[in-house]
Amino acid sequence: MQQADKSVSTSIKRRDSLRTRLMVLFLLMSVIPMALIGTISYIQSQQMMVNRIKSDLITQTSLKESNISMFLSARKDNMVVLAGTARVRSMDPTQAVDAMDQYFKQWGIYESLSLYDLNGDTIYRTDQSKINVAERDYFKNALDGKTSISEPILSKASGNIVFVVSSPVKNGEKVLGVIAGSLPTTVFSEILQTGNLGDGDGYLVNKE
Repeated sequence: MQQADKSVSTSIKRRDSLRTRLMVLFLLMSVIPMALIGTISYIQSQQMMVNRIKSDLITQTSLKESNISMFLSARKDNMVVLAGTARVRSMDPTQAVDAMDQYFKQWGIYESLSLYDLNGDTIYRTDQSKINVAERDYFKNALDGKTSISEPILSKASGNIVFVVSSPVKNGEKVLGVIAGSLPTTVFSEILQTGNLGDGDGYLVNKE
């Protein structure tokens, strides 16, 4: 009798053990795929988010590049207009001063406006300083008849980092001198604001 009870008990234990193993197996078979699916979905969603952020950054960078290009193009036009005024073309500081001071106040974005002779010496500067810029590339470009924008350079007059927009002053095809405007880097801060992209900073590295 005891032997029969022991056999029944052993059989029940084996059946329960088999049932437990099957349950564990079924659980593993269901949990592992769910975990894999969850992991794959997470990775895909993260990648989609990264791709969207990259796309937004590219769009915003292109927009800011376009805005800066238009801004700098307008600054070139400023120098061409100033260089074409009769008072500046006179190359006489007593005549040029009125035109240069007037436009300096009107535009309100330049650190200074400058008029140089063919040797690079100052005829008049709105900040009243006297410097020679004969070795500067923007000055040489203007002597060659080009309106250009310099790389960021250290201003001899103020010691600040500036971009210089320059244009030749001409009488017909003859170059008489050079007109230039110094742009402080701070004028680009509003264009480079990146608040619509969350935390981050925009940087203007060079004239490109």
